[in-house]
Amino acid sequence: MSEIKTVLMSTAWLPFNAVGSWTTEMDYLLKRENQLDYVIGPRSTEYMQKPKQIFISEVSFFDKIGSRKDPLNRFNPYIRALQSVLQKEEKILLQVKDNFGMLKAILAYIQKNDLRKRVYVQYHFHSFYPFTTDEHILSQIDELVLLTKSSYKSFQQVLNTFPMKVAICPDGVDSSAFKPVDIEIKNKLRAKHKISDDTLVFVWCSQDRKKKGLDITLEIWSKLLEVHSNIHLCVIGLTRDVQLKNVTFFGELLNNELIEYYQLSDFYLFPTLCQEGFGLSLLEALKSGSFCIAANNGSVSELLNSGEYGKLIEDPNMVDDWVEGINDAIKVYETNNRVNPYFDKIPKNLYDIHDWYLAYNSLIENAKQSFNFRFYI
Repeated sequence: MSEIKTVLMSTAWLPFNAVGSWTTEMDYLLKRENQLDYVIGPRSTEYMQKPKQIFISEVSFFDKIGSRKDPLNRFNPYIRALQSVLQKEEKILLQVKDNFGMLKAILAYIQKNDLRKRVYVQYHFHSFYPFTTDEHILSQIDELVLLTKSSYKSFQQVLNTFPMKVAICPDGVDSSAFKPVDIEIKNKLRAKHKISDDTLVFVWCSQDRKKKGLDITLEIWSKLLEVHSNIHLCVIGLTRDVQLKNVTFFGELLNNELIEYYQLSDFYLFPTLCQEGFGLSLLEALKSGSFCIAANNGSVSELLNSGEYGKLIEDPNMVDDWVEGINDAIKVYETNNRVNPYFDKIPKNLYDIHDWYLAYNSLIENAKQSFNFRFYI
């Protein structure tokens, strides 16, 4: 029986040396013993012996012309790279990372070339609600990997037909890095950024997309300033020309630079206005000791253990609900001598990156066992 090889297809180059989320996890995996045999993606600045890197070719003139008729043709360089692997390997476990367009292009290629028995498709989906209700597409996926059990429940509720195996593999962060610091170090970090010891520091961190809730956060902030004078908001991930008291924009930071902002903060705001697949920055802040106040959207409630680890805002599109919730949180925090009342309930190694690493390798091992039990093909 031929050996099953594992192939990861990624639109991000790996290893990845820029700001990322799941790419940080993949870097952790690639630096350790792992079950991957090939990585297909854009050219990386770092080279590995294992897994073997296959860098995709440039999009050709004919690909560009073809993309006008069918947008999926933009993935032709990935298909060509996959062809080169299939010329060498009889059976492959194919991991596709969170790109539905790429998934559709690969499934069409597999079907057209009658490769179903040779390829086990494992789709890693990082959002919350189902990416399609098309039963034909769903029936061609062997395994769906989701971040949370609540996301799985959303698929069950929406899909009339849900024909693939499912695995849950939550994100993870480095517990040895994202951790609270004592008050002396916290105050030194604040002094570095010219923030006084007695100021209540709030952090918001994301990309500049409306669904991430910065606009509503700034409106909330203007109302909080009517009552509080000793508050400061640190906005991380973007810059804007906003003239609002006690707000500082820090722009885009690398993951290792983010840690000190979480550690110097009192509160972390997560006002997501979408059904969040996980919320990695929320997890980072949570493990760093911040009092987390988050919108109850998507998997956020699962991440905060139904409000056991932080405060949930039930109606996050309503400014007054945020203002009331934050004011209540400030009262609780001050009454508790500025100690996060939730933190002692949070397990030290909650969603740890090494646990994620072990789970990821297990996903591959389990999928290889399932490969030959596909009686539906």
